[in-house]
Amino acid sequence: MKEQRLPLRRDLDQVAPMTPVVLVRGGHEYVLNSAALAKWNITKATPQPAGGRITRYPDGELTGELVDTAKSLVTLPADKPRTLEQRIQDQIAEYNTLHAVGLTAVRHPGDSIDNYRMRKEMERRGLLTMRVTQLLRLGGTPAAIEQTLKSSGLSPERRRCAAAPGRHEDGRRRRLRRRLHAGPHEETVRRGRDVPRPPDDAAGAVQSRR
Repeated sequence: MKEQRLPLRRDLDQVAPMTPVVLVRGGHEYVLNSAALAKWNITKATPQPAGGRITRYPDGELTGELVDTAKSLVTLPADKPRTLEQRIQDQIAEYNTLHAVGLTAVRHPGDSIDNYRMRKEMERRGLLTMRVTQLLRLGGTPAAIEQTLKSSGLSPERRRCAAAPGRHEDGRRRRLRRRLHAGPHEETVRRGRDVPRPPDDAAGAVQSRR
């Protein structure tokens, strides 16, 4: 937004007063308009869930923001399946948008093994023009997590790091950072001065395959 802030319920209501809207912000929060709050029967009387927050404006009215476990109050439809090629093209378009404002590195939080494999395939084809840090979010039993890691394409050394102490005792979730590098792009995420753009040959490779 022009004010460089998060849009909340009253902002969303101005553009969608009747249609339920859920704004997904990263992996930690949703922002709902009034129609969406009504759809899922979320009111000022709704209890604050353990491990989450239903935030309010200074006047006590709901902002529409649901944080962490409060997101479970909303059920979103599943994404429509897309082919690997479609997903790669989507990712190229997203990275091109970020390159246009001077970004050369990104962090994907709470991402899947499938998206990790997709970016590895982009790297193999010479299409990965961004320096990527990906946080893998794995669920299930310890045995299921281990099987996922074995099939992930991670090196044995990386798999050992993932299996090191720090995994939840009940195996519910495991986070693992994994970096992918695109050629000479080793800069950290910055805006403004001294942020190099992707090399011309890499950008040309992306454009030629779109």
